[in-house]
Amino acid sequence: MVIYALAITIIFIIFPALLILLIKQLSYLANEKLVNTFGFNSQIYVGGLGVIIHELSHLLLALIFLHHIDSVCLLRIPNHNDISDKSLGYVRHSWSSRSIYQTIGNVFIGTAPVICGVLIIFLILSKLNPTFASLHSSIAQQIISNKGIVNADTYRLLLSSLGQFFQIRLTSVPTIIFELIIITSICFGGFDLSHAYLQASKYAFISLVVLTFSVSLLVPVLSMQASLIPLLVNVAVWIYLLFFISIFILLVLNLLMFILKMIF
Repeated sequence: MVIYALAITIIFIIFPALLILLIKQLSYLANEKLVNTFGFNSQIYVGGLGVIIHELSHLLLALIFLHHIDSVCLLRIPNHNDISDKSLGYVRHSWSSRSIYQTIGNVFIGTAPVICGVLIIFLILSKLNPTFASLHSSIAQQIISNKGIVNADTYRLLLSSLGQFFQIRLTSVPTIIFELIIITSICFGGFDLSHAYLQASKYAFISLVVLTFSVSLLVPVLSMQASLIPLLVNVAVWIYLLFFISIFILLVLNLLMFILKMIF
């Protein structure tokens, strides 16, 4: 029972949190190379749309968790000589510390740009390559047939599909270019979580871990374990597939920026 609850907490809360931090760091490194190579304002030109999506996701989740919105700026050009304020946008909000719902909401508000960003990237890739969307079903079915266990066959299925990830349909070149610009902008401007948001999320994250672990302890007691496995597998596959693709794209962009930095 304890092992089951611990596994659920690690798979659905702790590992995703680590992947969010990895995505944040990869985005920061790519953006740093961009600024060092093409100048301070390049992050506005390349990542401006991503910044707007970033701030809108903060705003949306803050409203969902009933926070009070104090002020919003979706995109701004900071004075690059002012080291005290480098933010490209902001959503300032307040909440009641007496409300568990609003307090735990800080975890989702703080990480909203990564969550929304990977969803948008997935939707775009699914549109550009319809077979990409079916990969989730194949992997989930493979795991369910193995009673929730990830084995070598699952990894082989994932690796065999790698070559199909970015095969896009050349139906409308202008549309494809626009969609790839959105993906690039999200990677540069949408994933870099601020230190303030991470600090605000820290204690709420601990509360979320404790809550998830406590609720998971009840699943075996209520004999719901077998019926929940298909749902849990599908959710887990969605989470890790979305993160995997975003991390892969960010690694490619970091490599590209490294090459451009060497050239220029």
